[in-house]
Amino acid sequence: MLRAVPGARPMLTEVGITVQPYDIDLAAHVNNVVYVRWMEDLRLELLRRHCSMQALVESGMAAVVVETHIRYKKPVQPFDAPIGSIWCSELGRVSGTFHAQIAVNGDLCTEFTQRVMFVNMTTMKAMRTPQELRDHFALMNVPVEEETRP
Repeated sequence: MLRAVPGARPMLTEVGITVQPYDIDLAAHVNNVVYVRWMEDLRLELLRRHCSMQALVESGMAAVVVETHIRYKKPVQPFDAPIGSIWCSELGRVSGTFHAQIAVNGDLCTEFTQRVMFVNMTTMKAMRTPQELRDHFALMNVPVEEETRP
């Protein structure tokens, strides 16, 4: 099991998010189900940047979500410009755990944790975590320097 060292965010991926008009619910903020889609978008972008998606598909592998936890801290409003951040905190033999955040103007709005299992798309049996992903995790598993504020 590969685990992130304290203060590390291996494979950190940041993406700007566009709030679409259809993302807004009757309470005039982003609907809760949209956050799940954003988490999926973030995880797929992390995988695209750190592992060949074509190679995964050609090998018959998929990352299947087995668990998702969301903590809503502050609503995202229409016309906000959220930034999503995601990183991998753990890679096991056949699974991975991802953490993500959505922030607006530096204010944390949402925190996510998601666990996936790598499976054969035909048999749905577990497959070994891709070596390319394990290599990137190991390379990027270093503490992030804290920002200094005046």
